[in-house]
Amino acid sequence: MTASPTIRMLRHPGPVAPTRWTSVENPGAPALRLELPAGGNLYESLVTPLQARGIAACAINIMDGDFERAAYCLARPMPDIEQVIAYTAPIMVRRHLRMVGAGATLGEDERGAPLLHCHGLLVDDQGVLIGGHLLTERCVIGAGGCVAYVHALRETRLTRRFDPQIRLAVFQPEPKGDFHVRH
Repeated sequence: MTASPTIRMLRHPGPVAPTRWTSVENPGAPALRLELPAGGNLYESLVTPLQARGIAACAINIMDGDFERAAYCLARPMPDIEQVIAYTAPIMVRRHLRMVGAGATLGEDERGAPLLHCHGLLVDDQGVLIGGHLLTERCVIGAGGCVAYVHALRETRLTRRFDPQIRLAVFQPEPKGDFHVRH
């Protein structure tokens, strides 16, 4: 009988917010299918057509795609930092890859510029799985193109802001419009 691995509990350093989950309704939010053409990077291939449709916040499922190359990072516990995890240095993969699946969120950074956060799993021609936090500007779509399914959040703004509990900037949802009008 083999011993089961020890599961290490990671605790974020900051205070736990009284309300950890924020929910914003999006009734009638549209869904669409995007075919992403070969040659473009994943960031531009998603953000440009979404901006053209007036979509600034959405959840994206990426499936069935070819990639010429990709770059990604892994989240690892790092004992010398305040946060419980940090991303590794970028890992570059310069060979044909097939997308197994990825999930992405489009929102905005602190200045209002589009920000795409994506985690995905790819496989190379030898069956080696590759995945983590995809650096979408460095992931180039291959000859077969790629398909993305988008679930727009028309009533929600997703803005990256500092989270005191985890000590990192992450997407934080809020209803669109003037906050003071609603309260």
